Amino acid sequence: MQSEADVLSKLSLWREASRIVNEEGVRAFWKGNMVTVAHRLPYSVLNFYAYEKYNKFFYSNPILQSYLGNASSSSFVHFVSGGLAGITAASATYPLDLVRTRLAAQRNTMYYQGIGHALRTICREEGFLGLYKGLGATSW
Repeated sequence: MQSEADVLSKLSLWREASRIVNEEGVRAFWKGNMVTVAHRLPYSVLNFYAYEKYNKFFYSNPILQSYLGNASSSSFVHFVSGGLAGITAASATYPLDLVRTRLAAQRNTMYYQGIGHALRTICREEGFLGLYKGLGATSW
């Protein structure tokens, strides 16, 4: 076991960066970057949209209003709305997150040739639900 200081030392980082360049080339540092960019836009849009919808739902619910009182803003409502919005956005965009992880995890053998190829291959080999493997760990 190495201490955290050893793992994060400059020599260790330099050695690992050199290993990546030697084994996979400089482009390996950007593996999965395009799908990350493609993932962030819909994730952010869904997150903001869902947050507003959950907020409106909680503030328009008469049962919750009796508990919240007349306060125009409640930390609890914002907290729950934010959490539910995050779960909603993560669930909806999870296939892109899965593809990003799989593209980045490839080493010497390039099994997936890009975003579209990865999505098609996962659906063909693992079924549609294969795109959601690991979602529970991500959302909760």
